[in-house]
Amino acid sequence: MKLTPSESKLIELIEAAGGSYCPGADVTAPPEVNRLVRRLERRGLLQVEMTDDGPRYGVVGNAN
Repeated sequence: MKLTPSESKLIELIEAAGGSYCPGADVTAPPEVNRLVRRLERRGLLQVEMTDDGPRYGVVGNAN
């Protein structure tokens, strides 16, 4: 599946954090990042789980 450079970088950063990342409830992502997250989630490459500390983003399978 072909990813944009921004999508690839986001996946790469989450994978570098151990495959999932929870920035915390106090952190708000810029609108561009939220759009990337939603697009990757729709494509089945990213899983978003709501936790007590805010959203947790996890890479699903092999994104590249």
